[in-house]
Amino acid sequence: KFSSNRDGKAHIHTYIPNEADSSSGQYYMTGYIVRSLRETGTRVAINSDGSKVAVVSGLNDNDSEVGIYSHTPNTNLQRNDNTIQGTTTWIRRIADPYLSPGFAFSIDANDNFSRVIIGSPTPISDRNIGGYAAVFDCSGDVDGQSPPPYCDQIGNTILGEYFDTTDGYNCPNLPEPEQLGHSVAIEYNKIVVSSIRYPACRQQGKVSIYQLQYSQWVRIDS
Repeated sequence: KFSSNRDGKAHIHTYIPNEADSSSGQYYMTGYIVRSLRETGTRVAINSDGSKVAVVSGLNDNDSEVGIYSHTPNTNLQRNDNTIQGTTTWIRRIADPYLSPGFAFSIDANDNFSRVIIGSPTPISDRNIGGYAAVFDCSGDVDGQSPPPYCDQIGNTILGEYFDTTDGYNCPNLPEPEQLGHSVAIEYNKIVVSSIRYPACRQQGKVSIYQLQYSQWVRIDS
């Protein structure tokens, strides 16, 4: 944790080759992210060249949020300089539509972070939702807005089944929410979403593949 108020922070490290021997090197901290939301850094994601980073804040709070950041390290980093180098800019954010605990337990993005998927498997009992997954469009120039704009949702929210007696199940430990969104992955118009307690009474788990068709995520593996 970063401080006594449990804000937390996320560090960004960049691999810098040695000047004398470029075949070896080490990681230097080239940026960090601190938010006033609690538990910043509970989940993180980064693209292949390190220019985009996603950081989850407030994992168990009702003000949970995902921040999207651009990062440019200083390639002229002095090896003996302990100061933090690089520029990190907050460019987009994703809010929790259900104000649920466990928001963005899992997260993934395509390589330029134009599309980000979040999975929130924690059940929402007052709505009979057994977890959910949603995809967001985080592309576009924000022109230095502070705070930056929210990402727009793409397609429908994929909701997990709640499995209680009203659905005709007779398991010993009802309700048994399927906890959809435990793991997620995205490749632009295709996503993969896992559930760890499906179906009811057996809890074998499942992995589903969806494709975006006419602005709806349609399951294609069944």
